[in-house]
Amino acid sequence: MATSISLKGFVAQGSIEYKEINNQQMMEITLKTKFRGFGETGIMFNKISFWGKLKELAAQSIKEDSFLRIDGKINYCNLYSKKTGEPGFNFTVKAESFDVLEKPQSFNNGGQQRQGGGWGQQQPSSNQNYDEVPF
Repeated sequence: MATSISLKGFVAQGSIEYKEINNQQMMEITLKTKFRGFGETGIMFNKISFWGKLKELAAQSIKEDSFLRIDGKINYCNLYSKKTGEPGFNFTVKAESFDVLEKPQSFNNGGQQRQGGGWGQQQPSSNQNYDEVPF
């Protein structure tokens, strides 16, 4: 059973790809997100895939450097060793819904955000905090 996750971040430059897998069209992006947990903070680069009608909507609305909120299911968690020898991790996520948000004034301090075009199955809660990975 896949675990649900909500992520907020920027689409990394040069990361939007269109692929065909098992005769199905999909769109894949890399989402640059910050995380806080385990007594540390840092940046993660997560692969996000869009399928079916959501892929078509994403292709129309998502551009490089767009600021997004993604709700989806974790398909895979990649654990690796950083160049420093410390452990690192990132996720591969199948998107279930997304919102294009107004870019914050600074990625590090949040800034003001406004809900943009929302697509998918869920509507976000206005009091939900997407600054932290929910686990």
